Formats: sequence, structure tokens, C-alpha cells
Amino acid sequence: STYEPDVFMTDHLLAVAREQMSSCFDEGRPLFQAFWPYAPHGGSDPEADYEQAKFPVEELLRDPRFDEADISDKPRWLQEARPTQTEGLAANSSAQQRHRLRTLLSVDDAVEQLITDLEERGELSNTAIIFTSDNGFLLCEHRLIGHKQVAYEAAQPTAWIAGPGFPSGVTSDAYAMNIDLAPTIARLAGVEPAITVDGLAWQDLLAAPELGHDRFLPFYVPIGAYEPGDDIQSRPQQATDGMGMRTWRYKYVEWADGSTELY
Repeated sequence: STYEPDVFMTDHLLAVAREQMSSCFDEGRPLFQAFWPYAPHGGSDPEADYEQAKFPVEELLRDPRFDEADISDKPRWLQEARPTQTEGLAANSSAQQRHRLRTLLSVDDAVEQLITDLEERGELSNTAIIFTSDNGFLLCEHRLIGHKQVAYEAAQPTAWIAGPGFPSGVTSDAYAMNIDLAPTIARLAGVEPAITVDGLAWQDLLAAPELGHDRFLPFYVPIGAYEPGDDIQSRPQQATDGMGMRTWRYKYVEWADGSTELY
């Protein structure tokens, strides 16, 4: 599909998704659709109707992680990069959060339209919908901005799923990973993967959360995430690479500067 510069990006992606959906259903083919709006990435602007939308973002400022007062338990590179709390940060972070939320209002509209299309075709009850992301974004939690690469909350996005076999309103502390998406979707489609997969179907994890309690996830934070010359306000140049392990209960990180973290 060719993108026309004068068309709002989320609207364009929605039009493409609706066309793909109609084509599959009209031809009697199964539908697997990935809808990945660009918003709220940096550079996204809200649609004209939402430019002045109001959002109470004061909760961000009340979070004790915001511009964290005491980072003596954080690695040495972070303590050196952010020795003091940042003056004027509250107003800047609040504005940034409002802007990001405004861009997501158009995404909400797009998702609502896709669900309406499914409902009108009588396919909603036969469709699973998954919400997830590759990463989150820090707005000065632990004195960091951005930093999806470090081993904090931004690297641990939540996932939601609705559809056949998934009761509404149910939550779980099962240790789920993005490698679970493939076997979960295969189970929904009623097929067995042709090869051995590393992930576990979420259907099994919800039925028996303890299945995931023996899992572990090794991770590596590359030094390339902090290129020399980057704005120090967004990526501390003192940052170093690190590696660690996450289990159902713990997370342990060793940094090249000798610092360690255990959560």
C-alpha cells in the first residue's frame, strides 16, 4: 500500500488493515493480522481532534520511581550519570506523557473500528485479539528517559488477550514471554507446530501458572544502546553493558562496571 503524506498515519494503517480483513473474509480465508500503529513513538503527533485532549497525568509524578530520590541501590553508571534529581522535570515529563496519550486516542478509534468490522461480519466470537508491545518507555522513572534497553519496567511490557478459551476479567502471574505467542496462536488455530518451539501456549499457563515457574530468561544490555554523542539527558554516556537473568521470582543483573542488581 502506498502511503499518502497528507493522510494521518494511523488512519492509513487502519484502511490497510480493513482492506486486508475484507479480502480474507470475502475469499473465505483465515485471517491473521498484525496491526502495529506508529503512535506513540517519538515523532508522532495527535490527530487534530485530539490535540487538546485532557489527561490527568499527576499519577506519574506521585510514583516514587519518578525522578527517584535515592538511587544508591542502582548501578554505578546510573549514579554517576544522574547524581541529583532534575529541576523542571515534572512539567516536561507531564507534557510528554499527555502528548503520547493523545496520539493513542486515534489508535483506540482504530481498534474500535476493527472490532466493529469483526462484529458486523459475525466473526468477533471466533477471533482472538492480542495486545502487546516490544517494549515500554521510561518517563524519568529511576531518573531515566526512554531506556527500553535496560532491565527495568520498560523492558517488561504486559500482554492482554481476548477470545475463545480466554475468560474475561482473568489475570495471571504466570511467567509469560513473547516466544509464547506462536504456540498460543497455533493452539487457537487448531494446529500443531511442525517444529519444536521454545514457548508455551498461554492456554496452558493460565490453566496451570506453575508451569512457568521453572523458566528463565537470559538477557544482555548492549553498550551500543548508548552511543557516544547521544544527548546525556536521554542516554547517559556513562552507561555500560550488562547481562543478567530473570526467573519467575527474581531478576539479577551484572554490569561491566562491577555493579550488580537483584530484584
